[in-house]
Amino acid sequence: MTSTWNTTRWEPGSSSDALLPTFRITVKGHVPDHETTAIIVGRLAQHGWNGAVLSREPIFRIDAQRETASMTLTAADNMVRLVLHETPVRLDRTLASWILAGAFEDDETS
Repeated sequence: MTSTWNTTRWEPGSSSDALLPTFRITVKGHVPDHETTAIIVGRLAQHGWNGAVLSREPIFRIDAQRETASMTLTAADNMVRLVLHETPVRLDRTLASWILAGAFEDDETS
């Protein structure tokens, strides 16, 4: 996600199992001030994220982790960027065989 920082609004998501339920926050200025930073970090913590503010100027950056996911939030030049990473799902041999068998059957009939 990339957006204009001081016009970005994060609102509560409808899914409680989302990696990061969104929330409303208003930011003024080039990068978040200390109060806004505390709100962001606090809300991430409420949703099980552990992390830290790695830098404030000239680029604002928060890195956080939760279970098998990680995220990086950066803000610079009035732009915010949020990147989420999730560990790939591992399939056991039987399930992988079933999935692949189904895919090949579909390919053969089309």
